[in-house]
Amino acid sequence: MVSLLKKEMDARGIRHDKLVIFHCIVHQQSLCAKSVKFDHVVSVVTDCINFIKKRDLNNRIFKQVLKDFHADYDDLLSFCAVHWTSCGNMLGRFHSLLPEIIEFRNLKKFPLPELEEEKWLCDLGFMVDITKHLNDLNVRLQGPDQLLHLMFSKIKSFTPMLSFWENQLKDNDCTHFPTLKKYNPTSCAQYALECAGLLESFNARFHDIKSKHQIKSISKAPTRTQNYKVMTP
Repeated sequence: MVSLLKKEMDARGIRHDKLVIFHCIVHQQSLCAKSVKFDHVVSVVTDCINFIKKRDLNNRIFKQVLKDFHADYDDLLSFCAVHWTSCGNMLGRFHSLLPEIIEFRNLKKFPLPELEEEKWLCDLGFMVDITKHLNDLNVRLQGPDQLLHLMFSKIKSFTPMLSFWENQLKDNDCTHFPTLKKYNPTSCAQYALECAGLLESFNARFHDIKSKHQIKSISKAPTRTQNYKVMTP
């Protein structure tokens, strides 16, 4: 797209030496989200889901368990590693059906100690909450008529929240992490560090936008050379 735009500007005699070029903001935000690495949580959840869904008999029995327990959902969600948002949806659904999953594994005589381990459950709760925050931001960045300055303003409003959550978690305040709060963690220092790491990732990936003073001109009324929408895949 950039090459075609430059070619068109050259053809019209418009200088493009001050053309401001950035990577896709939605993609950058997704890469920041992947910096949260709780592999010991995601791997256990993925194995549990595969144990149930990869065998038709297990899946039918599990759905019957959900029906007997009057669960809010009738099945689990799978995880696609390409789309980070699918991880958040998967973790949220898994946590909602955790009692039924424990019952099913006990029924099949394949109990999993992690599912009832206090520290692991706290980590799961944090992952459910932080991925929800990140997914909500991802949704706000998508849709039609998303101009660069509007998308960046949403990023700028999100990063102070990470710093705020970091300070809250240092004080063991889980106000903005309701799932984690259910498990009454004795210490939230590790989760505060994760928020700090996320903030660092956001600052690093969006540093080029912050450093460009031209971003201010984009928020003004479009001119002939500025009347371009930022297109995201």
